[in-house]
Amino acid sequence: MSATKEIKGGVTEITLTANVYREDDQYIAQCVELPAVGQGDTTEDAVNDLKDAAELYLEAMPHALDNPRQRADDLIVGVRNLEQAYSEYIAEPVEPVNISLVDTITFSLITDHAWTLPHHLH
Repeated sequence: MSATKEIKGGVTEITLTANVYREDDQYIAQCVELPAVGQGDTTEDAVNDLKDAAELYLEAMPHALDNPRQRADDLIVGVRNLEQAYSEYIAEPVEPVNISLVDTITFSLITDHAWTLPHHLH
């Protein structure tokens, strides 16, 4: 669940949750509250990439945290649905991607863009 706190002078810290998955030779960090994903060679790289994606998403969708996502397993479900659709499209079985949950962590964004936060989180 996301949380915010005023640091000072209009600067706000937003705390979000990320599920980190290992997919073959890459780490995938998926934000639980936002439809934002990052990837990298390490967990830290994936989370840093996710931070950038989450910041961009909040700039584009200022009220995104009004209705946070509820499912933590959306990434795996999405990959499995894509595999099934592709398998049907090519009319052949597709080998499933090896993907597993590595960790669930929290991360913070620091912003001075108060307009990106829902009014009830100020």
